[in-house]
Amino acid sequence: MLDQLEALARQNPVLMLFEDAHWADATSLEVLDLTVERVRALPVLALFTFRPEYQAPWTGLSHVPSIALDRLSPGEVETLAERVAGRPLPREVTTQIVAKTDGVSLFVEELTKTVLEGGLLVAGPQGWHLDRPLPPFAIPATLQDSLAARLDRLAPVKEIAQIGAAIGREFSYALLRAVAGRDEPALRAALAQLEEAELLFRSGMPPDARYTFKHALVQDTAYETLLRSRRQILHRQIADALRSEFAATAAAEPELVAHHLTQAGLDEPAIEWWGKAGEGALRRSAFKEAAAHLGKAIEVADRLAATAPSTATASNRLHLQTSLGNALIWAKGYQAPETSAAFAHARELASRVEDASERFSAYYGLCAGHFNRCEPAPMRETAELFLRETTARPDCPEVVVAHRIFGTTCLYFGDYAGAHHHLQKTIELYDQARHADFASRFGQDPRASAEIMGALTLWVLGRIDEALPLADRALADAESAAHAPTMAHALQWAAWLGLARCNPEAVANHGQALADIASRYDLPAWWAGLAVFFQGWAKWSDGAEESNLAEMRRGIAIYREQGMVYLVPLSKRPWPKPKQAQARLMPGSGAWKTRSPNRGAPSSALTKRRYTAPAPRSC
Repeated sequence: MLDQLEALARQNPVLMLFEDAHWADATSLEVLDLTVERVRALPVLALFTFRPEYQAPWTGLSHVPSIALDRLSPGEVETLAERVAGRPLPREVTTQIVAKTDGVSLFVEELTKTVLEGGLLVAGPQGWHLDRPLPPFAIPATLQDSLAARLDRLAPVKEIAQIGAAIGREFSYALLRAVAGRDEPALRAALAQLEEAELLFRSGMPPDARYTFKHALVQDTAYETLLRSRRQILHRQIADALRSEFAATAAAEPELVAHHLTQAGLDEPAIEWWGKAGEGALRRSAFKEAAAHLGKAIEVADRLAATAPSTATASNRLHLQTSLGNALIWAKGYQAPETSAAFAHARELASRVEDASERFSAYYGLCAGHFNRCEPAPMRETAELFLRETTARPDCPEVVVAHRIFGTTCLYFGDYAGAHHHLQKTIELYDQARHADFASRFGQDPRASAEIMGALTLWVLGRIDEALPLADRALADAESAAHAPTMAHALQWAAWLGLARCNPEAVANHGQALADIASRYDLPAWWAGLAVFFQGWAKWSDGAEESNLAEMRRGIAIYREQGMVYLVPLSKRPWPKPKQAQARLMPGSGAWKTRSPNRGAPSSALTKRRYTAPAPRSC
């Protein structure tokens, strides 16, 4: 969508409108966040409207001015009411409209229509006039009362509005027909009346038409007029129709089915469908959406477990918890309290279940958190436990991840031979058909991750001719995985490798690609911080030294602001200028040094040197 917006803007200036952001779902808000960043340098005027209580994260940015819309003045209310009425209104009616609407334009419009439809006014040559004294309560006092009065006067078709409101702010003719059970002529006539009353707007023609309530408050009012028991029946019917007659829609938008099942009080299938929605969002790298859906699944599951413990299995509950943790890693970051809490709870749940595969997902999340918080002892302990349990189980698919995690742990502790062994095992054991979904379950695609970390390890070991092709293969496999965090992970370490080789072109390219991925998928800001650091280093030259040093420092600051610390010592080293013939790299606790007048081939001393792991230390 953002690519399409940018392509349109490259041809002609674009006007983009988004109303009522305060009611938007998590995915829509994520799109808005990404749009604000993408349009910064494009000929796009993006206009977003929202209520004051909504705290927009981009408010205050230099390219995002805010305009506060005040309530209408009494004179403006009179003018709007007269335009809606089509001719002048009696003074006593106008006075009440001004007093009761408090300058809210939607209320002015709806209240004026309520008065016109109420039979109190008679059209005359000079305008509207009252045919009798105005009763004390003839004009509703609230917007909801006004909307409810308008719906009540449409009693023969009110039920259609209620069914549509249960479906949602927008609904299709086909789904409404499936739920309402009305014959075609009656249904079309009812919808035409609601259109004529301007409570619904239509696009297209039946049977392919789609309808939208004029305003969310119109939908809310129609929905609130339903008894609770009738609501539950409607939501059950909608969910059944989606699953049986609109299977493609249900598969593409399982959160719709989940919502209606939840509102119908059908908790067990609701948990299943919220889980499907969360897993689907994870697969397409929509991490904030995934966290929201999985959070709802857990909320319903915990509620169900409190009333009927036997119906919600511990294994399914653990699966939801580990999936939530994986979503939070990329929605909020490894360091976020919510992420740590999710995996801590997952480990607690794992101790009660026999399903090893879900327990392994919890181990991964804990290892990743320890690694990024620089907690070497618990990281090693969990990595060893992960590897021990997977290797003890015959033909265990998760062993590829355990070897990757343990290989990364060895690299952290300076055991480069051990790191190479375990990372190579992951590459050898990886099977595309068997491990295709592991990127969503374990942070990144295990093969691409093992390849890029293996390339770094080979570089340290002096096996340069093997390291560089393996790094290229890691980037290709990361791209084919179509998983944003996998690509970001590979680009980050490829940039470090380019930096070690004193190759500013490679660092610049990887840094820019990392920045693009982080922006496009709204990854945690520490990725953007690393991208800024890489680009600052790549541009570092005698003519612009201070400005690019400042960029490097700014990147480190962004990185640290996110609570990330494990690469700070590495990024704050006195790095050489790109054109100098030396490079030094000190990842984790080990030593990494190369000397070369060209691409950084190691000296013979480095090639022959054996590395030993130093004692664990806290970062």
